[in-house]
Amino acid sequence: MSLYDDILSWKSDGLRRTHDALIRDSREYELTHDVLNRLFTEEFLGLYAQAEARARRALVDDAGDMQKQLERAAHQFLAIAEAVDALVKKTGDFVRRIRNGEFGNFGNEILHVSDDAPSHSQMELLEGNRVILGDFLAIVNSLELAYKTLEDLQERAEAPSAAILSHGAAKPDPSWNVEEVNDWWTSLSVEERQKIEVMHPDWIGNLGGVPFDVRDRANRRRINPMLSDINKRIAQAQRNIAYLEEHGTGFHDGIKLYMEKQELRILQEKYRDLLSVKRKFGESSSHSHSLVSLDAEKGDHLWAAVGSGDIDNADHVMVHTPGMTATVESHLMGKGKGWGSGVSGVDNVLAEGKAQLESTGRDEKVAGITVLNYDAPRWGEIATRNHSVAGDHQVEVGGKSGADMLYAVQATHSGDPHLVASGHSYGSSATGWALQHSTVADDVAVSGSPGATTMQNKDLNMLPGHTNVGDAARDAVASLGRFGGIPSQSREFTHWSCYKWTAPDGTEYKMSEGHSEYMNKGYTSTHNQGSILIGNGVAVPDEGAALSDPLKY
Repeated sequence: MSLYDDILSWKSDGLRRTHDALIRDSREYELTHDVLNRLFTEEFLGLYAQAEARARRALVDDAGDMQKQLERAAHQFLAIAEAVDALVKKTGDFVRRIRNGEFGNFGNEILHVSDDAPSHSQMELLEGNRVILGDFLAIVNSLELAYKTLEDLQERAEAPSAAILSHGAAKPDPSWNVEEVNDWWTSLSVEERQKIEVMHPDWIGNLGGVPFDVRDRANRRRINPMLSDINKRIAQAQRNIAYLEEHGTGFHDGIKLYMEKQELRILQEKYRDLLSVKRKFGESSSHSHSLVSLDAEKGDHLWAAVGSGDIDNADHVMVHTPGMTATVESHLMGKGKGWGSGVSGVDNVLAEGKAQLESTGRDEKVAGITVLNYDAPRWGEIATRNHSVAGDHQVEVGGKSGADMLYAVQATHSGDPHLVASGHSYGSSATGWALQHSTVADDVAVSGSPGATTMQNKDLNMLPGHTNVGDAARDAVASLGRFGGIPSQSREFTHWSCYKWTAPDGTEYKMSEGHSEYMNKGYTSTHNQGSILIGNGVAVPDEGAALSDPLKY
């Protein structure tokens, strides 16, 4: 029996029944969580009572984790069922066209492909066949991931280790994974959490598994001490430079002088960017956004991440990674009253998604995180080994940070969110790396991409129709294919339109041109990303995208 016969025999009914059963089970755990939460009391005192209280808090959290894990599995099975129905229809249409002779006399040969070298006639249909095969492999991969989610239920059901429950308000163990961090945090009393937040904000400001509103408050507390520390290091570097310029001799002192000047430049840039953080997140700052990550040590650039909306409770969450030349000041904080271009772009997508939800009567919330937790390449660093835009070192660094943020959202979220991974330019390559090393995102949107590290859905742990690509006119970066191929030429990915478009209600959307207009307010591209954010997929497809659907030809 050929692959096509196998696919045409598929039915989605069992997958949908599994979804329904898992949803029912998740509701039971939700009820259990709520009941336990109401019964909880902190009235007992003493060491034994404190230990017992930690165990009960952990029990409440475990019930919530079970609910979320069951919801996650249910959503996976439903998405797979929808993908199965779509592939069965696509395959049926393709087979009928072959049998009707639309591809010539050689068409029927592909229905019985042998292990021998393909003939010329088979090569004629190879690309169309590859689309169906790619969808097939992506569905099989996603099904394996869904069953893995069910297997992980046993781990979620197990109580946290005694070491975690007895850890108390001490510094968290760096070996803990994000779920273990969350178990530790939820086992603490309100007083213990407040003590850590005030006395040791550096423990939790960047720690996945801690709620994002807590991370925000902790990071705001860290700004002034970080500024003071960097200022001292700048002064020391300046003294070292002055000494070497006056007393240095020989080759080795020349090298030391060069290194000190480089260190001074790095520190001054970090200080400048950190001042922009203080302007936005100081005591008098607006609370419309949150500072969910802040790091001046891991890279040569200042790292930070800005949240938009209620991350831990929104129904739909976007995690976006900006690309080349992005800095904390320019892409996150901005220089005036507004936000930087990266945060503004995410806010535009969130606003578009919210408007689409409201227009259809859906009472759902959206949120986003703009993550600059890597040294985004700059023009002045193009010749350096670890910072060059032509190299993949920062793809991996940014990808790991992106994967960590995706897992952090999943760990602290109330219920299973619809989670979208997003990336622009070099950041889209980091996003591709993140998806190859994580399994919690539901959709991905890449724009102006020099490559998403692959041309196949299964490599990104995505189902067919869930990897979305934007390629604007006259964007040369999107045609580079430096990291895994040119996404706009992938026959497996879905392509959104960046051209001007008039909506059915008469709203006119603008055309994106070049490399930097993918998330602008009032643009078709932004409308599409808003639709992806709320789980509706591409609203306005790019009908002229190269190779977007070979089955049409």
